[in-house]
Amino acid sequence: VSIFFPDRQGFKAYMNRYKRLSFSRETEWFAALREVAIPNIPYMKIVGTVLADKNQDGRIAAGEEVTLNLKVKNFGRKGLKEAQISCRTDSDYLDNKKFKVTVKKLPGPQETTLVPVVTFKVNENTPVHSEVKLGITLRGTGIPISTTETTFYVKEPFASTGHALLVMTDAFSPAGPVLTEMLNGAEVKFDTWDRVLDGDLRPEVLKRYLDGWVIVVVQDSTPQQSLTQDEIEALDNFLNSGGKLVLSGQDIAFSLRDSDFLRKKCKASFIQDDVNIHVISGLNGFAGDDTMQIFGGDGANNQKWPDEIDALPGATPIVKYREGARDMADESQMTGPNHKPNSNSKGIKSSGTAAVKVADGYRLLLFTFGFEAINNRSQRNSFMKAIMKAMHPDIAAELQNFAEASVRRPATRSVSAEEYIQRADLLSNVEEKLLKKIRAKLDKDPEYGREMLMQIQRLPAQKQRAVENLEKNIKSLLEFDKQHGTLNQR
Repeated sequence: VSIFFPDRQGFKAYMNRYKRLSFSRETEWFAALREVAIPNIPYMKIVGTVLADKNQDGRIAAGEEVTLNLKVKNFGRKGLKEAQISCRTDSDYLDNKKFKVTVKKLPGPQETTLVPVVTFKVNENTPVHSEVKLGITLRGTGIPISTTETTFYVKEPFASTGHALLVMTDAFSPAGPVLTEMLNGAEVKFDTWDRVLDGDLRPEVLKRYLDGWVIVVVQDSTPQQSLTQDEIEALDNFLNSGGKLVLSGQDIAFSLRDSDFLRKKCKASFIQDDVNIHVISGLNGFAGDDTMQIFGGDGANNQKWPDEIDALPGATPIVKYREGARDMADESQMTGPNHKPNSNSKGIKSSGTAAVKVADGYRLLLFTFGFEAINNRSQRNSFMKAIMKAMHPDIAAELQNFAEASVRRPATRSVSAEEYIQRADLLSNVEEKLLKKIRAKLDKDPEYGREMLMQIQRLPAQKQRAVENLEKNIKSLLEFDKQHGTLNQR
């Protein structure tokens, strides 16, 4: 005779059913299960480790300080005033081999808390790619001991130019070499972030490119490739700071289909996964409205499941799928994993939109296919130059963007307080960046300020009112120059 013993999650999920069992009513079976699953003690357990490097680029480098944080969960029904946490390593690359601290910031019953434990330093002479293992133990009065291990590798610090950042979810895929060739062919000065080697994309890394632009290329919708919620939030904050972003990938819309980020920032709605069309055309002048194939040739040939989207208000369609080309491509001959069945019968369901452009203070391009699959090098280079043009608008275009975004600023009664503040911060950031560009231009040509004032005067009255603060700042710059003879002193 045997009795099934559920794990902790199983008991919690079916607790009421276990309680109603006649076996539970006639014995202490339910009380025994409850004591194991939710013991009547402070039951602290380490459920995760977080290593935070000082410059927050996600790379632990030689000479850098690192803070060890533990994610601790209290599985019990009582709290604990304090616990002792010890950490030890056999590595010679840290400033100490043993650490021991007493912590009082502990989770209450059934709660989880991130507990800062200790800060250590990696030695200056530590070779790149060195492995460091840490053994961690949590002890407390009257509680079981909890142990865990974690490992990190010492890497080179992330060096950024601040011009452009290429983020690849898998640099070992066929997309990597083609994307690098496209950017080099367009003479883009760029840095690379490989999520396989460098980890998740960090907010502090994105901040380095607020005066440049970021391109994120996602290969598919598997958990290993998809953007994490933290990364989506980091990209959202990057746009709120007036950033310029390109998103590309055959499953990007599919993986974002239920998120506010797709609707509110990309201003797009998801229509279907795998339109099964591999010929595209530019729209509204993008890429010369040329028609291109995204299979075969000398491209990455990796687009098995391109998504279809619709543009929402505030977005402009810039690429569409060509319905008549549905049966031209053989998906079985394409590179990449086969975690989805082919969809030979699918076609356009709505607008057939494959990419949109958004200029709403920030600038964003969303491509629901991987443009690395364009099968002609010349067309790929032209496509990348079209992307660059969108990411490098002149000051006059930036002024128009700022004016239009300011006019669309919602009233306090129409949105939440948080959304209103985010919008106000976005416009403030965009105005600051625009004024910085104007100031740099004025340093070389003082007459440029008067040209900008004339452009503002030519705006419709509503837009003029929306940018009146920017106009005042430009006049202040000109007045300063008039009094001091140079803008370089500012």
